[in-house]
Amino acid sequence: MPAVPESNSPRPSSLHGASVTTSKQPPGSSSSSNSSNSSQGDGAAGGPGAFRNSRRRRRHHHHILMRLGQGSSSTDTDCDGDDGGNADAKSTRVPGSRRRAAYASTLAVSTTYRVLAVVVAVYAFAHVAATLSGRWSWGIGTGGATGFPHVPHHSADDAFITDEALEYGLAVCSVNALKAKTNPASYRTGGPPPQPKTRRNPRYEFLLSTPLAKAAGTKNGHPILIRNATVWDGVGNIAAGTDVLLAHGLIAKIGRGLTRQEVETAIRDSAAGRPLTFSPDNDIEEIDAGGRVVSPGLVDQHSHVGVFPLPMLASSLESNEMSTTMLAPQLRAVDAVNVLDPSFDLVLSGGVTTSMILPGSALLMGGEALGAKMLRPRTNEPAHLDVNLGMDAGVAAADGKRWRWLKMACGENPKGVASKLGLMPSSRMGTGWLFRRHFEAARALLRAQDDWCVSAASARRAHGADAHRYVAARYPEDLAFESLVALLRGDVRLQVHCYDPQDIE
Repeated sequence: MPAVPESNSPRPSSLHGASVTTSKQPPGSSSSSNSSNSSQGDGAAGGPGAFRNSRRRRRHHHHILMRLGQGSSSTDTDCDGDDGGNADAKSTRVPGSRRRAAYASTLAVSTTYRVLAVVVAVYAFAHVAATLSGRWSWGIGTGGATGFPHVPHHSADDAFITDEALEYGLAVCSVNALKAKTNPASYRTGGPPPQPKTRRNPRYEFLLSTPLAKAAGTKNGHPILIRNATVWDGVGNIAAGTDVLLAHGLIAKIGRGLTRQEVETAIRDSAAGRPLTFSPDNDIEEIDAGGRVVSPGLVDQHSHVGVFPLPMLASSLESNEMSTTMLAPQLRAVDAVNVLDPSFDLVLSGGVTTSMILPGSALLMGGEALGAKMLRPRTNEPAHLDVNLGMDAGVAAADGKRWRWLKMACGENPKGVASKLGLMPSSRMGTGWLFRRHFEAARALLRAQDDWCVSAASARRAHGADAHRYVAARYPEDLAFESLVALLRGDVRLQVHCYDPQDIE
């Protein structure tokens, strides 16, 4: 095809096939030749501007201009690539610069809509994922992440808990709120004495109420009168030739030469209005001490009786859970105590009547201890050794504070055990880190519980009987951290086995 001279070859004013063209014109050229060249360049097959001025592109841009109100089929006669030789076509078309601006504006609007669509899709996906995952927030726990549920913004259309679950959680919240007011003082002082003072022994009464659990060494729980004893009262006083009366599990009266009338009156007074199960004048067991020493029972605050039972066989040792962790505060000594251990009789014969039975010191957090009475019940049930047995479990209990105890250890013992098991810690640095991490996980659970209480109480006030429909998760609990949370709330006393002063400090 013959080449077209550069001076006469049309150049489109737009890279996208705009119909208005320009060309280099020699001086004196007329506008009609310009129109002729424009018509030739746009409509001629195989011309240098053919790929830019395809019908498809021209129709597309005509459509854009129509939507923007900047063109019409009656004015843009060249939309099909053939202006029919109309010399006025150039004057009726929208200039190329305006069409380029219109096209850019359309692209910007289209891009904005696409971005908004992506944002909406991402938000919807995140909402569905949060719903399916149960709305969990994460805290650090032993061996990785431990999840503690929190209560997010919730509506009645989402999944909800039962009314029973809500009532349970609110009851726990109420108890925690009351403890928050009373526990700080109780922790410092050991708790107030029974108010009003009930003059009763809850454990003794519980054992007598169980046919197979009557206390050993008594005649069906009848009073015991020890005569002619040398009494050491535990505060430095010694009284020879003294009588001691025991009734209802209490020391009912101490004096010299107690008469029958004094004994019967003391027995009735010790009952504190409760019905007697024996006759004071006939059912009294008397023991002549012959001057022997009678003293308050001794309390052993660090004992392993029952978890290190005699004769110390490997198969019967129960004091340490040496497996895959050094942090096990959820364990309980009461689950491992062997009531048939002969050590109980040996300890009792030495005057020890109460012992704190602790887990061993191999772990950093070994588990809960058992405050136990050494007089073994006939049931051979470890729980019947509990000093708290039969006590009122209420927060403002008439029998006083029901304490729990927790055993931890630091220093050489856990370091040595962990090294043999290939576990952390092998240093006091590791010991400190593990303590901090586990306590922080417990604190995260405590905070999740308090947050749940606030949200649940708000739902109750706002929605009444339908409140459970606005709470997404149950009250958060985790048995692995229950003991530590109770410790942080002031319900547990802590005993730590240390070696050096810096361990304590």
